[in-house]
Order: sequence, then C-alpha cells, then structure tokens
Amino acid sequence: MVVVKMSAASSASTPSDESPRSSAGNSGSSESDQNQFLRNQLENMDQNWSELTQMMQNREEFLKSEMAELKFNNDCALVEQALANQEVKLQSVQFPSDPSEAESALLKQEQLVAEIVDMLPRVSHSFACIDRKLLNHKLYPNPSSST
Repeated sequence: MVVVKMSAASSASTPSDESPRSSAGNSGSSESDQNQFLRNQLENMDQNWSELTQMMQNREEFLKSEMAELKFNNDCALVEQALANQEVKLQSVQFPSDPSEAESALLKQEQLVAEIVDMLPRVSHSFACIDRKLLNHKLYPNPSSST
C-alpha cells in the first residue's frame, strides 16, 4: 500500500512539476508578446509624433506667409489710397487767373510732390521685404542666379 501511495504521490508530483514550467513558459512568451506589442506601440507613437511635429511646422510656415501677404496687401491698400487721394487733388486743380492763385497752386503742388517723395521709401521697403520673402519661400526664381 505504501508503494501505491508513493507511486500515486510520485505520479501526482510529476504533473505538478511540469505545470509550473509550462505556465512559466507560457507567461514568458506572453510577456515577450506584450513587450513586442508595447514596443510597436511606442514606435507608432514616435512616428505619429514626428508627423505631428512636421504638420505643426508646415502650418507655422503657412501662417507666416499668410501674415506677410496680409501685411503686404495692407501696405498696398494704403499706398493705393494715398495715390487715389493725390489723383483726385490733381484732377480738381483749376488753372489760376492771377499770380497769387498761381503761387498757391504751386505751393500745393510742392506739398504733393513732398508727400510722394516721403512715401517712396516705404513703398520701396515694402517691395524689398516681399521680394526677400518670395525668394526665401522659393515662390519665384532669383533673377540674379539665372544670369
């Protein structure tokens, strides 16, 4: 009987010895599967983060160029308005009949020319700025590099 008990005990102990090993092997492969999954998730997050960063940089460049265009359009509108005002003044000029009126008209003409001269640096500065921005964004070729 003792022998039977021993054999039963030995037969009972053998499967229990194998089951922890097999469960440890399963948990090891389960852990490696989980680690691989987490590694893949981390790589996907890194790739998505890089794409998001690139999208943010592209958006920033786009907004900067839009802001420059709006500023340029605003400057153009101001210059256009000033030129339109001066054109109206020139069209409303009547030729004087006496010398005092001629001197007054000459003074107005000098003031008009002075306004135009004062406006020229701002206009040329605006054109130079937009020219640099267009060259930096490569929206049109540099004329000096093609010759």
